[in-house]
Amino acid sequence: MPIKAHHIVAVLVTSSSDRYSPRDKLAALVFELHNSKMPHTELTRKIVDQDISREDFVLSGAKLEHQALTDTKRFLKSTSFSASSEKRYSYARFILEVEEDFDKYLGKYRRSNGELIQSNPLEYWEKYYDSVRK
Repeated sequence: MPIKAHHIVAVLVTSSSDRYSPRDKLAALVFELHNSKMPHTELTRKIVDQDISREDFVLSGAKLEHQALTDTKRFLKSTSFSASSEKRYSYARFILEVEEDFDKYLGKYRRSNGELIQSNPLEYWEKYYDSVRK
């Protein structure tokens, strides 16, 4: 099965959206640009060729995404960029506070008993793996 190596990077930025601040939108755009450089196609090829287990794929995908997050964090910190000081959720603040160490990053999504909470970084990659294997 051929895999198309085209990735479209799209970030919706609207002036009427007040859920995300302009800083959040800029952080999202920078993240998506860093994420688009990750070798997702090669990783997906391994699923198709049955060269990777579900567990290894999920972990590899999450590590790629974490790398894009940390690359974004480093880039933003190299500029005068700062997150909003508002108390509401801020995507920009999330990126600026992301753990550099992957295990610590993933640890923030674990309960005290070690079980992962829902909406953790591995969940997306599990669903993606399953959709490719169908």
